[in-house]
Amino acid sequence: MRCDPLHQPFHRHDQARLIVFVRGDYRERAIEGQSRFRPGDFIIRPALFAHDGFGSPDAAYRTLPVSRAAWTRVHADHGWSVRTGRLPAELITDPEALMHTGDVVLSDCPTKAVEPAGDRTRLDRIARALVQPSATPTGELAEEEGLRPWQLTRRFLDRYGLTPTRFRQQARLQTALKLMAETSLSLAAIAADAGFADQSHFCRSLRTATGQSPSDTRRALLVA
Repeated sequence: MRCDPLHQPFHRHDQARLIVFVRGDYRERAIEGQSRFRPGDFIIRPALFAHDGFGSPDAAYRTLPVSRAAWTRVHADHGWSVRTGRLPAELITDPEALMHTGDVVLSDCPTKAVEPAGDRTRLDRIARALVQPSATPTGELAEEEGLRPWQLTRRFLDRYGLTPTRFRQQARLQTALKLMAETSLSLAAIAADAGFADQSHFCRSLRTATGQSPSDTRRALLVA
């Protein structure tokens, strides 16, 4: 698949995916931070993980087929989290050999977790605050960092591709999905831990984002 050289907006895939980048340069943004990829890099994304992407005009990637058993092992080892890695040299130079190696990549290629964004800038600090379940208004967060609300919105859109309000909504949903995938907590407990007003608010947000009921979403997240 070729990448849109302009922008792939924030979106979610119903199923877990193993993506190998085979040509060009690609940058991906998520709630947890940003990553850059070059040919031979790969990324493992769990189901319903929100991200966007920017590719150079020549960028291309492949989605590798992966068995259910392999996804089950990944989930058991790493939970609902993104992993990245790099292919062996022989596979980088022979892209056609990739189409039948999804399970091999997952079992034989070392991976690492995507590092969360740091607190190097004012926007980084605000983003970390927005991920927390607290209900501190974005206007107050902007004021604490010496920004006006319109400045924060403009700079946030440029850096993260979302307004601060949308970023907070996505962050809460991201937290809730992780809890759904990795725990047996009730929907009410998940809603509270993720910062939603109540269970109804969480369920409405979930259905809007995924088009699924909470029970269907939980089944989709658990690959076992």
